[in-house]
Amino acid sequence: SDVKVKIYGRVAMVTGQRKSAHGDDVFFLDIWAKQKGAWRVLLMQDAVLAAEPPPAPDLYVAHDGSRPAAFNLALDARAAGLRAQLELAGRTLKGQFKHAERLNARFVAVVDDETVTLRDRSGGSERVVAHGDVVAAVQQALEA
Repeated sequence: SDVKVKIYGRVAMVTGQRKSAHGDDVFFLDIWAKQKGAWRVLLMQDAVLAAEPPPAPDLYVAHDGSRPAAFNLALDARAAGLRAQLELAGRTLKGQFKHAERLNARFVAVVDDETVTLRDRSGGSERVVAHGDVVAAVQQALEA
């Protein structure tokens, strides 16, 4: 396993990967402290590594201050069976577009108080639609 040790004075951080007792690949983080001349463990944490990345969202819901409308759109999309992700990190609009690209989202919906700009990232098309028509437009494009 690839183990890395970093020592910060009287504290050490040990990270790496190993197999768990169940045979899963896990990332581990151990924190040690030197007390009275001996190293003592403070924290041991394992995280199971995902076998494959999660599927790309069908719709990434971006907003520039219209958070309630964006939240409702994401809820409607998920209720219709779409994989939808909502911006919650406080990114700028430019940052939201970059994040949607990193996630490989097929559509990006930019929500404002009155309309939604729906961008198809696979074809590059963009159109303005009413809030209530976004889910149907995405479903129709995905079926085509």
